[in-house]
Amino acid sequence: MEPTPVTRRDQLRGSLRAIPLPSLLGLIADARLSGQLNVWNERWTGGLALLEGRLVGASLGPEHGPSALAAVAWMLRAGQFALSPATPASLPSDEPELDLGSSELRDVWVEGEALSLVVPGPSVVPRIALERMASEADGQSFDVNTIKTLVAINGQRTLADIARGRGFVRTVRELAALARAGVVDFGAGESASIEPRPAPAVATPAPPRALDRLAGLFLKPPKTADLAGPKASAARV
Repeated sequence: MEPTPVTRRDQLRGSLRAIPLPSLLGLIADARLSGQLNVWNERWTGGLALLEGRLVGASLGPEHGPSALAAVAWMLRAGQFALSPATPASLPSDEPELDLGSSELRDVWVEGEALSLVVPGPSVVPRIALERMASEADGQSFDVNTIKTLVAINGQRTLADIARGRGFVRTVRELAALARAGVVDFGAGESASIEPRPAPAVATPAPPRALDRLAGLFLKPPKTADLAGPKASAARV
């Protein structure tokens, strides 16, 4: 569906398949429109607050601000949108203005596309790829937070389950790093569209002993200077 012409009285609506979010926000900025730009699919809804064409806030579930905008770029990049007019006084004032330039906004959109090619969607069930780990992950190292995400995988939790309390965008980035290293896979995965995802064909939790060894196997080694110093300490997961 093509978006309607941008005017001060008409509601702007359409699909991000037809017009990418950076281009859409550019049109809104040129027209100096204020309102709430809702972006959604059958599962999720995000909201972008606009004040005289400026993007001043974003939200998606528990995410707010830049992380919410990044989540919209990842999981709603093919969604529908509609601009609901609002007066400046009715827009949220408890969040700092995002203040993103057009190039920064494009960077967020490009990252969302790159993540979507690796991590299919929030309902996917990540699995530890034990059969590939020895051959593809040799020599890889990850930070403590990524290791914590890895240990949270049990072959049954969805990405949304793992991200609860940790943040969608952070979890997606960590899972993408693990997937690129061959440590994690998503089976058949879910498509980037809004179609329901079938249950994974195989949900094989990693053996408990394997999970116990993951932190030591992949944790980035401390710097030499840290080992020599009096305050050296071992990172714990």
